[in-house]
Amino acid sequence: FLFCAAAPPVGSAVPKLYKWEDTTGAAIDVSPTPALGAWARNATSTALPTFGSFAKWGDNKVLFCDGVNGIYVSTDAGTFTAIAAGADAPSNAQVLAVLEQFMLAFATNEGQNVVEWSVENDVEGTGAWTPSLDNASGNLVLREMNSQIMAVVPLAGGLGVYGYDDLLLVSYVGPPAYFGARRLLSGVGAVGKYSVCQVGQAHFGFSQRGTFKTDGTSIEYIDVPGLHDWVFSETSEGAVNKAQIGKVLAWYDAPNKYVVFFYPGLGALENDRAVAFDTLSGAWTKFN
Repeated sequence: FLFCAAAPPVGSAVPKLYKWEDTTGAAIDVSPTPALGAWARNATSTALPTFGSFAKWGDNKVLFCDGVNGIYVSTDAGTFTAIAAGADAPSNAQVLAVLEQFMLAFATNEGQNVVEWSVENDVEGTGAWTPSLDNASGNLVLREMNSQIMAVVPLAGGLGVYGYDDLLLVSYVGPPAYFGARRLLSGVGAVGKYSVCQVGQAHFGFSQRGTFKTDGTSIEYIDVPGLHDWVFSETSEGAVNKAQIGKVLAWYDAPNKYVVFFYPGLGALENDRAVAFDTLSGAWTKFN
């Protein structure tokens, strides 16, 4: 199954969760009851647009969060339900990711630079998210990060955690701390939750400075001057709407070896432009 979170349609504030069945080609509503709370469809001067985050857990579970509502779980591709209150899970989180045998929640209600994790192999049991001397659950404040957590992408056996203009690595270090973080790079960042994608051992991303490639040890800004001006100059036909830049989507087209960046054009509220980077030749293609 594939899962997706659908933003509220125009005139509504209620998002929906769907699963896609390959065998029937049907999109089936698996939204929780009661319905999810309202999403902010568009960015404002003080907040990013709302997007969901899914994480596979074990053989038959998928977890979901969106930074607004709680953490939800689907078993055997069924309807999502809120994790039981007794588990003491974060009341909201922006991103979920699995590392080793732990579920990690990033940018939670405890802070936009906070990471929390459950005990080993359990996200729903009583006290699964309650840190104590007797379990492995815990939390970590990313004090080296100079902004809120923007994106989380697997990197170098851990998780690359992007801020606006820096990259940290969260990795498993074993008991008693379980997880640690260290700064990898400054001068590279993410503009939104899905503005960075993984291609092999590298990341390709869209930042306020331009489009980049990094392996966590060095940064290469890959947008040649003409392409950079096309996207970032406000007088260009292909200019990004910087007010809605948090909607940028980076996607790897594996068959064609392209990294594609979808973004909202100047004045647009939804993604209506794209540029594609050929990872083999280094050439760019523009789409309007």
